[in-house]
Amino acid sequence: MVVGWSDSVVIWLSTLLVTCSPDTGPNHSLTHSSSSPTPQVPGKIQHVISTGNLTSRDTYDYLRHLASDVTVVKGEFDENASFPDHKVVTVGNFNIGVVHGHAVVPWGDHEALAALQRKLDVDVLISGHTHSQKHFELDGKLFVNPGSITGAFST
Repeated sequence: MVVGWSDSVVIWLSTLLVTCSPDTGPNHSLTHSSSSPTPQVPGKIQHVISTGNLTSRDTYDYLRHLASDVTVVKGEFDENASFPDHKVVTVGNFNIGVVHGHAVVPWGDHEALAALQRKLDVDVLISGHTHSQKHFELDGKLFVNPGSITGAFST
């Protein structure tokens, strides 16, 4: 099940709660609104997945505060060389591919994303970059774009 809110996407995979942190983008900071319905409370989320463009150590530290398992991939504005361009993680019984999305051309294209999903051999592909919150299923696979957490422009 995928549930979206204005500042994140939460995925229930079996009995695990996973939050997908969207792009923060350059010159934006991650803040959490106390009025948000997102359960971004330490101890409630088993895994945080970020599509990159964290651009600051503070943002990464905030994500680590939410969950001990944090997966981050490199966006085009990230300078942290330790973030990979893409990553495959296993959460519960699901293999999840994570990519920022700026190298998937055309951006957000279903067929281009499906080609990457097949290459990574994953059940779920999480991608960002377009800043538009969307999800769809194709050939029995789930594709999620968590959008923009800071209200950055959309493509």
